[in-house]
Amino acid sequence: MTRRQMYLRAGMVALVVGLVVGSIAEARSLRQHAEIGSILIEVTAGDPSGLVGLALLTNPGLEKTATYPLPKLAASDTRVTVPLFVMQAEVEEDDDDRDRGKRGSRRVVRKDLDTLLILTNGTTGTGENMTLRVTFRRADGTVVGTPVTATLAPGQTALISAADELNR
Repeated sequence: MTRRQMYLRAGMVALVVGLVVGSIAEARSLRQHAEIGSILIEVTAGDPSGLVGLALLTNPGLEKTATYPLPKLAASDTRVTVPLFVMQAEVEEDDDDRDRGKRGSRRVVRKDLDTLLILTNGTTGTGENMTLRVTFRRADGTVVGTPVTATLAPGQTALISAADELNR
């Protein structure tokens, strides 16, 4: 099975899961929130060929996972896109704001599926620091939330939770 076929199959599974979870009856102040789109990872400083990582679609407890290794970048490449991003969570809204006709503040109460990025600066020896910018996008390409910036020393690894970042 090619990588493209694997992405397409995983995308179809994620879409079906999103439709099923979204159709579940909602509690009084809880609702389902799903984002489907992509994650753009850019190397803004350092050697892009040293970027090693993977995207991990998982449920709480890491019982069920789908893993997408990032392709190896050439020194001239600075960007890689993970074509599948799914996050579903129960979101609680502030009842006081909603009663006054405002859009209430929200916080994630329970994560059903989350995309974790595990990114490592794979340069060794006297390698240089690597700065990454991670941008979350909806399926239509619009940016969701604020891009995340991480600076990694040689050999250092960063763990970025899409659900946590989009909840800020």
